[in-house]
Amino acid sequence: MTEDLIKAALLGCLLGIIGVPGPAYGVQVPGGADSVKVRALATPANPQAGYQVSVAVALEHAAGFHSWPHEPVVPPELRGLMPIATTIEVVSLPEGGVVEDIRWPAPVPVIVRYTRGPVLLLAYTDTTVAQVRLRLESDQPAEGANVGLRVRFQACDQRVCYPPRTVDVLVPLWHAPTRRESWR
Repeated sequence: MTEDLIKAALLGCLLGIIGVPGPAYGVQVPGGADSVKVRALATPANPQAGYQVSVAVALEHAAGFHSWPHEPVVPPELRGLMPIATTIEVVSLPEGGVVEDIRWPAPVPVIVRYTRGPVLLLAYTDTTVAQVRLRLESDQPAEGANVGLRVRFQACDQRVCYPPRTVDVLVPLWHAPTRRESWR
């Protein structure tokens, strides 16, 4: 059991003992593991020194699921809720690679029912794409050059938020040329 899961379980027990409904206070329960898939792709393929490379990081949410944005805003109705922000950490780069910035999309409104009534909050849903911009300052990356990313998010549905997940993604920068077949 992870430390976050143990804390959530203890908080859930405490809230149950004192008679407070857990989801109203952001208790996380096991589940939602397959609710968000993470994919990433770098462009352009086979970049040269001095090139800017864009790594598109897509969070693909299953129907009915959302995740907290990179800068969560908790509505007043959910005071006390502690959301887990979506983050992207660049954990490895080819030699001479520099992270310029990460561009996040705007979150969209979703309706949740963590309390007795519906509450509107801002979240990422459907397919959300963030852009990690890099610059290569040395020679062209060799075959096998990759960018390592660590993506962390908290998936939620209309009723509860699930334990946060961390997904490591290895994104190739160098793509072997494909042989074009002649159709003559």
